[in-house]
Amino acid sequence: MIEPGDVTPSERRWVLTWGLVALAITCVPYLLGRSLETPERVFGGCILLIDDCYSYLAKMRMGAQGAWLFHIPYTSEPHSTALLYTFYLLVGKLATLLPGGDLATRVVWVYHGARWVCGLALLATVYRFLAAFTRRVEVRRLAWLLVTCGGGLGWLLVAVGKSNWLGTPPLDFYLPEGFALLALYGFPHVAAAQSLLLGGFLCLLKAWERHRANLKWAALAGFLWLAMGLIVPFYVGVAWAVMGAAWVALGVRRRRVCWRQGWLAGLAVALSAPIVAY
Repeated sequence: MIEPGDVTPSERRWVLTWGLVALAITCVPYLLGRSLETPERVFGGCILLIDDCYSYLAKMRMGAQGAWLFHIPYTSEPHSTALLYTFYLLVGKLATLLPGGDLATRVVWVYHGARWVCGLALLATVYRFLAAFTRRVEVRRLAWLLVTCGGGLGWLLVAVGKSNWLGTPPLDFYLPEGFALLALYGFPHVAAAQSLLLGGFLCLLKAWERHRANLKWAALAGFLWLAMGLIVPFYVGVAWAVMGAAWVALGVRRRRVCWRQGWLAGLAVALSAPIVAY
């Protein structure tokens, strides 16, 4: 019998297969945009939240041109560089390794390559996270499909002509932090950060298990969240809040203060705190 936390090779193949299918489907609008390109109207490689996406391409270009720290180019005021947008600065450096073509084109190709790599990492991590809570493969797969393809009920508002109800479009049309499909569709940094977020939780859960060498897993959780903070800093606060709530719930369930789990959680906090302090 499959135990919670165990993932069989056939499950991994299933996740890889359907993950590739999901990512291939997200490419259809981009391919359509490229096919409709004309000399007068050049497709820039972005579709959803294009202001944000073009800013990420600009940061990648900055990294490709040698920058390791971020600076704001759209100001006349002198200022120091900062450890921000590290993900796109580093990914942009990969564009310099591609042969041929102008830099702008290579940056777009690398962006979508990162979208695929980080998207697959997120889907694999989501499945592993779900597997930690149920041994039933059919439940794991259904939950994974809901995470991968699901959203809210915003489509109902669109169907009835109320797409701007209460003065804003439905969240499931523009909030990639809340819906995995949008992260797969256009935001590799969100997919990477959420992979690290869930990976940290998995490590902490393993550290909280009884009769184990726990420090290494708690430390790994902290380092994963530190790396996550370099991508999306506010996710560190989210990780701490969820971890704290889980620790309280564990104490309520066991009807005692779980000091050992609390110290291990504290280690993860301490290791991920530098990016918050920065």
